[in-house]
This record gives sequence, structure tokens and C-alpha cells, in this order.
Amino acid sequence: MESISSRMFAMVQDREKIFHEIFLDHFKKNKVEIADKITKLFPFLETLRDHSFIPDKLYNDSQEAYRNLVPVSNVVYRVLCHLEETFDESLLQVLFSKVNLKEYPDLIQIHRSFENVFQHKYFSQKSVREETEKMPSIQSRCKKDTWEVISSCHPENIPEDQQTRTAHCQASDIIVINSEDSAESSEENESWEAWRSTLGNGPGEKGAVMK
Repeated sequence: MESISSRMFAMVQDREKIFHEIFLDHFKKNKVEIADKITKLFPFLETLRDHSFIPDKLYNDSQEAYRNLVPVSNVVYRVLCHLEETFDESLLQVLFSKVNLKEYPDLIQIHRSFENVFQHKYFSQKSVREETEKMPSIQSRCKKDTWEVISSCHPENIPEDQQTRTAHCQASDIIVINSEDSAESSEENESWEAWRSTLGNGPGEKGAVMK
């Protein structure tokens, strides 16, 4: 029987995969918009280089392209394409750092959109997934022989001491299930707060995500 810890570990892995897919997909779709909001290369390039998101060669090539009169948005878009290939959620903390949001205030709206899309897509997927997981259980019950189930479960066919043990086991099952649900709910809240922080801090209160 699968332990609660194993189940919780699998749930965490599943969530991390979902988070990554949601953020990466939204990043892909908003590269042009992000490039359009960044009006100068400093501090955009420097923060990415300092946090090792881009190599020195790409940094130098981008500066040279700018000196050769390539528009800033084009230079930035090329950098964003590189970031898409190596995408990691921690990139969002750097991209939407206080320094960048202060220097490029038009990024604030895109910053908000990442949180909004996360709330919408993650909780929508979670709801669909929970409904889907219920279906095999319901279908398997329906496939059982009804008469056999009724007969075997009828109190007259179960010794009195076994009935007592069965009732005790059922009560234990309910407690375990409730415990798992509570743990899952707690894990949901912790995951939500952790992934909100991934989006970085806006120019407002420290540690707060833009609303």
C-alpha cells in the first residue's frame, strides 16, 4: 500500500512539473511583449549576466549589436529566446526584480499576468485532474457483481466479532483519509505561497507580489 509520504512526494513532483509548464508557456507567449517593454539594455542584461542566466558571449554580442544600431527590442528578444531554451522558474525573480520593475515600469502589467495565469491555469487543471481521478474508482465499483457485494456485506453473513473489527477499520480509514486531505490542503497553501514568491517582488512592500 502506498504510504502517505510517497503520495505527498509524488504530488509535489506533479505540482512542480505543472508550475514549470505554466510559466514556460506564458513566457513563450509574452516574449515580444517583454522585449517591447524593455527600453534600454541596462540593467536588464547586467542582472541576467550577474545571475548566470546568460553567458558572457551573449552579453558581449548583445552590446555589440546595440552599438551597431540594432533596435533594443530586437536585442532583448534574442536574449529572451536564449532564456526560453534554458528556462527555469527562478528567472522570473530576476526578470521581475525591484530594480527592473523600477527601471521598466511597463513590465509591471506583465508581472501581474504571470500570477494571474498561474492562478487560473493551475487551479483549473487541479479541478479537472481531481474529477478525472475519481472516474476509475467509480467505474471499478460499477463493474463488481452487485449481488455478490450485497451478499458478502450483509450483517447476517458476517460474524459479530468481525463486524466490530470492520467498523473499527472503517473508522480508521476515515481518519487516515481526513489526515491525507488535511496534509494535501496544507501542501497546497505552502506551494501557492512558494510559487507566488517565485514571481519576484514588485516595487511595493517587501516580499509582496503585485496585485
